[in-house]
Amino acid sequence: MLVSVILPVFNAEKFLESAVQSLLDQSFGDFELIAIDDGSTDSSLDLLETFSIKDSRIRVISGPNQGLVKTLNLGVSLAAGCLIARMDADDICETRRLELQVKFMSENPDVVCVGSQIQLIDPVGRDLMQMRMPLDHEDIDEANCSCVTGIVHPTSLIRLSALELVGGYSGAYTHAEDIDLWLRLAEIGRLANSPMSLLRYRQHLNSVGYKYGFEQKCAQWKAVKDAYQRRGKVFLIARPSMGGLQKKIPLESIEEKWAWWALKSGNLTTARYYAMRALAIAPLRLSVWKLALCCVRGR
Repeated sequence: MLVSVILPVFNAEKFLESAVQSLLDQSFGDFELIAIDDGSTDSSLDLLETFSIKDSRIRVISGPNQGLVKTLNLGVSLAAGCLIARMDADDICETRRLELQVKFMSENPDVVCVGSQIQLIDPVGRDLMQMRMPLDHEDIDEANCSCVTGIVHPTSLIRLSALELVGGYSGAYTHAEDIDLWLRLAEIGRLANSPMSLLRYRQHLNSVGYKYGFEQKCAQWKAVKDAYQRRGKVFLIARPSMGGLQKKIPLESIEEKWAWWALKSGNLTTARYYAMRALAIAPLRLSVWKLALCCVRGR
């Protein structure tokens, strides 16, 4: 067994089937899927068990809710593979994701973790925009040290030996366990991102970034501050304040953002859809009218 894919699941019935199927459809087959149901109250566990009956590569673990970090560390402790792939229950892997990442790790033994570029999609799977991530270790670490995640967590493939060496995931940085891990891994090896987009990364209002955006920024700041201290560097980044961040982002602002993303990426139908939704919610908002006009013009 070469790869262990760790899939934490909590009340994910809406998107879970497409996430699991994208893993089963991989061109690379030497993997196990450790799907851990973290106390879901919807049909997530039933869906996982149905999949496991059809494919012996799937191991389903269930128990009371204990949170993401404990769930991830449980998955790591159960892994039979020497490479750990992360996957979230609301995203979709491209078919060659594992194949290409395993090949990269084989060719680059100094790399302890590799991610990829991502395609942002809306809640129903329509393309919004492609997000470009830095490719090289220095640029990834610089992004992380600036409180900007340099590797998108569900794109990551990590060497188990490196993950164990740094002590696994830490519970000290709620909603920012990923950037903390990248910072610690960067201190023992090199990080990388594939130039290819290997994950369809779903945007929806129940995701951590939208529900806990402010808390996440504060936890990222703390993780980076602690990394600077470990590395003996002077830390000068100001702590996030409510003056610059809203705890709850208005729906019209989110859909306006999605519309701009789609418009700038040439996804005109999606752009017009969200522009009209934003206009219906906030008809007196000047920026929404500007957006609507650009969508009508197509640019």
